[in-house]
Amino acid sequence: MRRTILFLLVILYSSALMACSNNEEVQTRPSFQIKESNQEPTLNTEPYYSPDHGEKSVTEDTITWNQGGVTLLAKKTKTSIESITIQKGNQNQSVAIMDKPYNISSVAVSADGEYLAISLYYQNVGNNVILISLSNGKQIILNDQTGESFIETIHTFNWSPKEDILAFAYGNTGSSKIGFYNAVTNTFETIPGEYITTQFILWNKEGDILDFISEKPADRFTLYRYSLNNTQVETVEYILQKDLVKFYEFVPEYLNK
Repeated sequence: MRRTILFLLVILYSSALMACSNNEEVQTRPSFQIKESNQEPTLNTEPYYSPDHGEKSVTEDTITWNQGGVTLLAKKTKTSIESITIQKGNQNQSVAIMDKPYNISSVAVSADGEYLAISLYYQNVGNNVILISLSNGKQIILNDQTGESFIETIHTFNWSPKEDILAFAYGNTGSSKIGFYNAVTNTFETIPGEYITTQFILWNKEGDILDFISEKPADRFTLYRYSLNNTQVETVEYILQKDLVKFYEFVPEYLNK
């Protein structure tokens, strides 16, 4: 009987040691893990590049936006944008718009002032982004550059602080992928992953790390990080909906906000 009791005690003691060992293994996992939903996000925004938002003026029949010597002038009604003109120096360019968009969502000049991106909102459809060369007037629709047959909307975009590279989220109203368009080489590449929507695309000041805040699963926003050097996507932390407003200063100007 005593031997049986001793044998059982040895087994219990060994099991306890194994449990402690497993707990220690969990605690020593890399610290770059997603935070639990009941933890407040750290929201360290200091590394992010903040683009110049310029100055805007919105009236009943016009939208005017100026940044770094580039002026956008749009004529509008209550239900549509009728025309858009871009002025830089002595040059005026008319923007070729498909149909008549409901509004202009956002606009941004590249870091070197060579390119302009304009997001046009079509009611009950989505956003088209027009990319304009300010030197030669060439215009392209960014939605058509991904190689996919049809892109319903571009959720958001942001210029790199160092190069003429536009990072953007594209898809439809219920899906979102992240891609890069190089305006100089006219090339596009995408990064792994698919999300429901993407609210913000954020560059660090060096232009080698891209953060984005996407919805996955529904009604849950997460900050992801992509490094251009090692091409890996990492999950950083959950973002509370009340904190989303804190990221507007790090993305292009919203003209209808």
